[in-house]
Amino acid sequence: MRVDPNHLPARFRVPLAGTDARAAVDTEIKLNRQRAVLRRLVGGKIPVRVSVPLSSYRGIAARLFPPTDSKPLCVALELVHDDPALVLPLFVAHDTDDLVAEWRRWSERLFLPLLIIDETGEEVRVSGRIGAVRFDRQVPRRRGSYFAARRPRFLTRRKSGRPGPSPTVSEREIIARH
Repeated sequence: MRVDPNHLPARFRVPLAGTDARAAVDTEIKLNRQRAVLRRLVGGKIPVRVSVPLSSYRGIAARLFPPTDSKPLCVALELVHDDPALVLPLFVAHDTDDLVAEWRRWSERLFLPLLIIDETGEEVRVSGRIGAVRFDRQVPRRRGSYFAARRPRFLTRRKSGRPGPSPTVSEREIIARH
């Protein structure tokens, strides 16, 4: 499963844990840069729509599910919330090839910090480096705000025009006074 961060707003369906955490509930999710809207059936009968602002999410977490006898290695990127029923999967794969690139792209798009969830379930906030790979925000080579206020280069060579002669009025005005 992969939701593309470059094509927001995105709509996708995933089975999420319900509020009772016993069974997965098929949930339709609409995700944009400001909020996530979840639509699901509660109790199998009542349609519910939950709108959650992205500012209430803690970050983008990378989670590793170790291989077992019946399942291979699985990695997932999740939008982590305090409520487990609102945790949204964004990327699930069986290899770690694209994980760091997707993780970083989601963090930049949604302006949320990077998190790692270890085997015990504890969250660790990631600094700007994983091993030798650095993933801080790029510093612009030019200061955009300084150059945006300036005139373009070809306009700086032009001289501004001079005002022409001001018009003069040669008529006399008659002012009536009492």
